[in-house]
Amino acid sequence: MNFSKIFDTKGLNWWVIASGVGMNFMLTVALLLAATVFVTEETNEIVSALSVSAGAFLIPFLTAYLCGRLADERYLTYAFYPLVGFLVLAVPGVLYSGMFGFLVVGFGILGAINGASLVARRSMRRRREIYGPEDEGGEEKAT
Repeated sequence: MNFSKIFDTKGLNWWVIASGVGMNFMLTVALLLAATVFVTEETNEIVSALSVSAGAFLIPFLTAYLCGRLADERYLTYAFYPLVGFLVLAVPGVLYSGMFGFLVVGFGILGAINGASLVARRSMRRRREIYGPEDEGGEEKAT
């Protein structure tokens, strides 16, 4: 993948991006509400921190994977644009929770990258099965 095309908006399916932003936003709201319930019920703070950390990784991971499967190309582009729905709620957490807020934002970015790389590997394997191992992208080579 050409890294200069990651943030290029030409030819994007905006419905996939809008649904990814909405999915990230709604799942992050649910995660933060669940974390608030855990904290207010006098549970262990370690359990609450671990659940927020795992959710901060898994929510962008799931969204990037689903958006990448729907788009079937430019996986990092379809991972980073929907990440806005997560970052809208996670970045203000940096102001209130300090270093843990930075970790949550980092977990979200890494989750999106991992989701995109997982769908890219799956797509490359499918292309090898269809076109053979000598042709990676499905394009005919000039001989």
